[in-house]
Amino acid sequence: MEEFLADLDIPLPFILAAMRDVDSMFKKTSAADFCAKWTADKKGIAPDQWGYREASKALLAELTGYEVTSTNTWLSYRERTPELVERYLSLVDLVWTAEKLKEETMEETTS
Repeated sequence: MEEFLADLDIPLPFILAAMRDVDSMFKKTSAADFCAKWTADKKGIAPDQWGYREASKALLAELTGYEVTSTNTWLSYRERTPELVERYLSLVDLVWTAEKLKEETMEETTS
């Protein structure tokens, strides 16, 4: 999980930009939606590539500490995903989006 630890030195404007709306902190993100957004970036496998589901299950397991068999179920049956996991995925999405905005801004200012 250490490879996914965030650089927590993210300026507030990037966090606010990542939130976009007040409901983003309270929403629940499905495992499938989270993986559609982040698996390619974090695991290098796009949704249309062979091995995407395995990579998605592994990403979810690394982040949550659950077994891969549980994460496999979440990808197929959202109603079987613990609510706390969906809220946690929303927060991870928020932090990763803020980090990405920060990186893009840093690249723009150095170019």
